[in-house]
Formats: sequence, C-alpha cells, structure tokens
Amino acid sequence: MKKGVLFAEVLFLLLFAFVSCGKAPTPDSGAAGPLPIPKPYSPGMTYADVYTTETDFDNRFGRTFVSLIETEETYFFHPTHSGYEYFCDKLSGESGVLCGKPECTHDKTADNAECGGFTNGIAANTVNLYQGKLYYLGDAPPDELGNRTAVYRMNTDGTEHERLFRLRCDAAYIPQRLDCHRGRLYGWNCTETVTDGVPEQLWSVSCFDIETGEFKLICEGRGYSTVMPTLFYFGKYVYICASWGLHSETGGNADAQEWIGTNIRIYRWDIDKAELETVADGVVDSMIGLMPAIWVEAEDRIYIVPKVALTLDGERPETAVYMIRDGGIEKLFDFDGRSGNLDALDGGVILYDFDREKEMMPVCIKDFTGAIVYEGKWDMRLLRSLAPGASFCSFYAVMGDTQTLYCSMLLNANGKRGGANCLIRCRLTDGEPEMTVLFVTENS
Repeated sequence: MKKGVLFAEVLFLLLFAFVSCGKAPTPDSGAAGPLPIPKPYSPGMTYADVYTTETDFDNRFGRTFVSLIETEETYFFHPTHSGYEYFCDKLSGESGVLCGKPECTHDKTADNAECGGFTNGIAANTVNLYQGKLYYLGDAPPDELGNRTAVYRMNTDGTEHERLFRLRCDAAYIPQRLDCHRGRLYGWNCTETVTDGVPEQLWSVSCFDIETGEFKLICEGRGYSTVMPTLFYFGKYVYICASWGLHSETGGNADAQEWIGTNIRIYRWDIDKAELETVADGVVDSMIGLMPAIWVEAEDRIYIVPKVALTLDGERPETAVYMIRDGGIEKLFDFDGRSGNLDALDGGVILYDFDREKEMMPVCIKDFTGAIVYEGKWDMRLLRSLAPGASFCSFYAVMGDTQTLYCSMLLNANGKRGGANCLIRCRLTDGEPEMTVLFVTENS
C-alpha cells in the first residue's frame, strides 16, 4: 500500500495594530445593481482581458483559508479560525468587526449570534462579495441526514443575515473553501474514507448555484496521498490543480516506502458547456508541499507555484516555479538555490524565509520570466507592538500583486498560542516596503 507524505505547508507572515470596535461601514455606493455581461473568451486572451470585476472571483486573494475582499472604499477580511467578519475603511483607516451595535462584544465570545459580524464559520471560513452582498458558509440546525452546513448572505454593513439554502450533498463534498465566480459557488474538499477496508484520501471539486443551491460534482479522486486542490478562475473556465506524492512499492512496509516524485495534474472546467478536460499531467522530482498555487496568465501561459520545494536528495534546497508546456510540466526558473516558502502573485512569485529568531526576513519577488522585481529584507520588529506579548506564530498567505502585497499571519499573544489573526498591506514604493496594519483580531 502506498502512503502519502503529509508535507505541512509552512504558513505565512507579518505585522499589525489593534482594530477598533467602531461602527460598520455603510454599503459601498454602486455595489448592487444590474450585473454587466461577463467578457467573452477567445483563444489568446489574457487574464486581464477576461476578468470582469462585478462577476468574477479575484484570484489575487484566493489563498488557503483566508478571505480578503477589496472594493473602492473598503477591505473585508475573514481570517482563519474565526467566526467573525472584519472591515477596514480605506479613507479613514477605521477597522473592526463588521457590526454597528455600540454595546456589542463583537469577537469576545465564540458564539455570539446577536453580533452583526458573526458568521458562525465552520469548515470553510471564506466570504465572497457578489451583487453587493456578502456570502458565506455557516452552521444550521441538522437536516434529516445530519448535515449542518448552509449558505448565508448579509449586507456589507453586517445587517440582514439570511440563510439561502442548505448544501444538499454528501458530507464528503462539503467545501473546505468556497469561492464565488459568475453566479456559482466553487469549493473543494479533502477527507479520509475507506474503500474495501483500506483507508484512503478522497478529494473533490464541486459547485453550487448561488440562488438555488443546485449541486454539481466537477471532479474527484482517491489515493493514499493528501490532495488539497487549488483553483483559478479565468473567464468562462475554472482551472484546477491537484498534486500528490508518488512512492515505490516496498513489500507492504508502508513506513519504508521511498518517495520518488510529485504528480501534478491540471484540469479545466468549461462553465458554459459543463465539460472537464485534462490540460496537463506530469511528474516533477521535488516535494512541492500541499496546495501549490496556479496562475493562468493566458491559455498557453499557466504557471505552477509550490508552497515549498526540495530536491530529491534533500541536501540542496531548490525552490522552483513550473510551467505547462505541450501538456507536460517543466521547470521554469528557481531562486538560485535558496529555500523558503512561495506564493503566487498577480504578475509573479514571492519567496520568503521567516526565522522566528531573527528580526529581518529575506524576501525575493520575481516576475514570471524569472526576472527579479524586488529583493531585500523586511523588518519584523513591528510584531512586538501588535498585541500584548505578541510574537510570530505562523503565516497563512501572501496575496496581491508584485507591487502591493497583503500578508495574513497568526500571532501568539500573552503567552497564548494563536492569540490574534493579523493582516498587513505592504506597498513597494521606490524599492522600499511600506507597511500598513489593516487588522489585528481576536481568535474566537
């Protein structure tokens, strides 16, 4: 029996100041109203050509279990391990839980349904903005099958929460992340199952109509390695990246099996035709970690960005970016032997190497040609001022583009692990990082 290596992703970054408990923002002007017709697609078009702000998922912010939404006036942020939605007014800088009740305790309790910003997030702590409303997964009374998951929506000022529909599907397909794109909610799931008495992993990608809740299974797979798919939304297409470790057979001794490579497979789902095709399938000789990201710049420019990569012998680190070419997977460029963690950005890739014992973090950003856009060190001493007794715990995601980055991280505070979720914005101005604290939250 093959046994997958659970290669834990080393999570993400940076710095923060306390959020206030001020009033929630009023709905953004012009957020609702008739939707434009999504841009058509023809071969050769780029992501910028097909992207429609009002209808399409913003791939800059589709990372792990963190939700970030940017409008002209406001940021909305839903951190990992939190049941609350947060906002930040761009003009005033005011931020806090998305609730206008002056006496509300906001995120001070784990179950606070009276709070306007409480979403009661369960498996998928992700929130989407569509037609002027925020959509999210929440808990509901169990149905006849024991399913407690439902889709909710609310106004962008935290008012008028309503349950739209329950997720009518097998529990194995309940999303662990949920993204809204062109009137549908897409999600993936990875769970343990048993087939003929043998434990294995089941992964899947599915979608739900945002108004009716109609369920559609797009693809699924089984095996002995953990597969946590990543998705990219490109006009009328949804690209899906799935990867798993390959191991040699060693006479039934699972612990002695030898790792021999990573299989990467890219699918493309045609929304209009409801058809799935395999775009590429190949094996690379690096451990790329869970949830490698993809960035689709055009139909013939699809990039694969691992969370982390090591060479097969494990002696010389190699952090590499890959590209699809003629249906196969080939190495595009690396970071000159430097190790670290990576994230895909709009226009390039960031490599960062955080050492909790050091105050400066090496950072390198390259565009998709391999040219260096930025190289330097970020000062991490700001962490000390973000919360009482604050220290770094782990990163969740770095998002954005090569000039404006958003860093989501978890802090320890007052000696307690996971005391605060943090989000900062980093603008590269004249080659220097300009850090702005957007949020520091309490874990619920």
